[in-house]
Amino acid sequence: LDAIAQNPEVEEIIPDIPLFISRTESVKIIEADKAHGTTVNNQTLQGQGTSICILDTGTYPHNELVQQLVQAPDFVNNDNDANDDHGHGTHVTGIAHATAPQAKLLTPKVCDATGVCFLSSVLAGIDYCTNASQQNNITVISGSFGEGAYNSTSCPNYIDDALAGVVQ
Repeated sequence: LDAIAQNPEVEEIIPDIPLFISRTESVKIIEADKAHGTTVNNQTLQGQGTSICILDTGTYPHNELVQQLVQAPDFVNNDNDANDDHGHGTHVTGIAHATAPQAKLLTPKVCDATGVCFLSSVLAGIDYCTNASQQNNITVISGSFGEGAYNSTSCPNYIDDALAGVVQ
């Protein structure tokens, strides 16, 4: 290593140490840990008895999530296999699970492998979550999609109009 370090073409030698995937940062950033320590009616706030419906690219049945996942439809391929073929949906589901570890997770697939989410699929997903809300005690519907490049303006009127009939 000393000989390599003396080479003028070598800027720096850094040990190749192992790193590990962690969702703990998401919980800290959104301060969910404060909710985990809060007690209401003698229970901590960790999502027990509730469900979250996540409209995204589906979810890969990761070992940490599989106990909380409830089978949901795939509105992209029109089947009952909402496995994630993109990665974003699994990531978002992981954050939801870290935030509310005892909540059930319904993850209908409304976005395809390229991240495209047609409005008709999103509306079908919202309809599914709404219809499943009584049986599963869905308290949150989450969707992270937009019309294109980030901007701070509100949704275009046609999206507002389409969602107005289903979101109350």
